[in-house]
Amino acid sequence: MACCAIKHCKNYSTKKDTPKKTFHLFPRDTKLANQWADIVRESRNEFWWQPNTWTCICSDHFSVNDKYTTKSGHQRLKTGAVPSEALVLSSENDDKQESKRVENHGSIVKKPTAKQKRSRRVCFSYI
Repeated sequence: MACCAIKHCKNYSTKKDTPKKTFHLFPRDTKLANQWADIVRESRNEFWWQPNTWTCICSDHFSVNDKYTTKSGHQRLKTGAVPSEALVLSSENDDKQESKRVENHGSIVKKPTAKQKRSRRVCFSYI
């Protein structure tokens, strides 16, 4: 199952209401792949994020001018295409989650509960 790497994008390949969506793996060209990764990092606000072999971005994030259709009807990206559409999507829970977060040495962690505060051993889980 392919899912889009852009934060809050709900598109994934097995979803029934996304039959016309295409999912594009990161390019083999290192320079272009780094551009894509920078765009995803910015959209996710996660500057440590790294793509893996199967990371992809859905067709919603590419302009119409970046796409073409093959004779067999498959949608492809033009050489050098870079994601540029709907890169910052919001979630209803963003405000709620943001209020629960606390900055700790550059890492975002959940605030400890009252029970955890009383405990001698507190483990934080990364969001």
